[in-house]
Amino acid sequence: MEIIPRIGVTNLRFGMTVDQVLEVAGLPDADYIDADDGDRYLCYNRLGVALRFNEEGERRLEWIVVANPEATVFGRKAIGTRFSEIEALLDTELHDTKACDDSGYHRYTIWEETWIEVQHTLGWVQQINLGVTFNSDDEPLWPGE
Repeated sequence: MEIIPRIGVTNLRFGMTVDQVLEVAGLPDADYIDADDGDRYLCYNRLGVALRFNEEGERRLEWIVVANPEATVFGRKAIGTRFSEIEALLDTELHDTKACDDSGYHRYTIWEETWIEVQHTLGWVQQINLGVTFNSDDEPLWPGE
């Protein structure tokens, strides 16, 4: 599974509808609507991903959580890797500003313009989350559109 910034992961691309994802990935292990914000989530244990679809319109894929230990980013293994290695790689490849939540042993580092969040615990990458990016009018920049 390849994490592709601004695009998605492998064959799961930002902007896909729920029906398109179901056609590609099959039935999820969990499918629910968040009571607080109305977003829909499909969770695939075998793939190690959770997918969030916006509540408006066609329910398009806008956020991906990746916990798959085989996932790669820019060709390098990501999950279970030292954070310092992934940080250096993303800094080099993304040329993006970043912010870090320095709240103890479990931290979040976000490359803000590319919208990639790396969750790391005690210096090891636990999961990578990525989202669709937005233009200056706060409209999603769906890949291929």
